[in-house]
This record gives sequence, C-alpha cells and structure tokens, in this order.
Amino acid sequence: RIPAVELATGVLFALVWTRYGFSYEGVAMMGYAGYFLVVLAIDLGKQIIPNVLVITSFAASMVVASFWPDLGPAGAAAGAGVGFGLLLALYLFPGAATGEEDVKLAAVVGAATGYPLVAVGLAVAVLSGGITAVTLLATGRRSRKDRMPFGPFLAVGALVALAWGDTILDWYTDHF
Repeated sequence: RIPAVELATGVLFALVWTRYGFSYEGVAMMGYAGYFLVVLAIDLGKQIIPNVLVITSFAASMVVASFWPDLGPAGAAAGAGVGFGLLLALYLFPGAATGEEDVKLAAVVGAATGYPLVAVGLAVAVLSGGITAVTLLATGRRSRKDRMPFGPFLAVGALVALAWGDTILDWYTDHF
C-alpha cells in the first residue's frame, strides 16, 4: 500500500499545483490532500483513525481557516459543528454503523471546508460510500455483516468539497 499512497500523493499534489500554484491556498490544499490521504490509507488498513491525527488536523484547520478566503474561524466552526452534529446523530441512532472516529473526522471535514461546503463533503461521502457498498454486496465481495470503514469516503468527500465544492453547490442551487 505504501507505493500506492506515495503515487496518489504525487498525483494529488500535481493537481493542486496546477490549480493553485505556489500560493497560500496551494500549500494548505497540499496539506489537506496529504492528511486526508493518510486518513484514507490508515482507515482502510486498520479501520481506525488515530485521535492524534484528528485533534492536530482540527486545530490546524481552524488556523488555516483564519487565512482562507471567505471562510474564517466562524465559518470553520459552523462547518465543524454541522459535520460533527450530523454524524453524531447517525452514531447515536440504534444499529448505526458509524463509528466514533467518523464523527470526529466529520468535524475536521467541516472545519476544513466550512459551512455550507461541509454539506457537499458529507453528501459525496454518503453517495460514494453507498455506491461502493451496493457494488461490493452485488458482486459478493462483501456481505451485510461485514464492516466497511467510512473514513475513506469522508476523506474523499472533503477533498471534493475543498476542490470543487463551490461549483457543485452553485450547480445544485441553480437546478433544485
């Protein structure tokens, strides 16, 4: 898995560089890309997201928000609250498959993206996780009793929201 993570990191950094160049946003996006890729790899491999990763990234996201255009600490805090609250509700629902780490990671996604882009990140996570789960069930590669980590989908949702969240949100509000 290590070569795949290294290759994915290089590809993500190249994509970030082509969009943002050497700018504050570009450096921050490379940090987010690296962080969410590490979360994806660890959660896929060990089905855990270490608290040290969540706590430090939450703090870093709140600092980055202070300098991010149109976000600020209030927007990051609102996004973190929405992400945390929505996944906490799922976690508390009887029989839910959401883990504690997912709830905390949703707060990081919200702090990184802010409100309302956290909704885009969570929607992408739910849709991509659902499509993957249905595909694995339909192909017989997983059964209904098998656990599937949700953190990787939250990571992908966060990166999509950071890169294209405004475009997706604008399209959605124009059409619905």
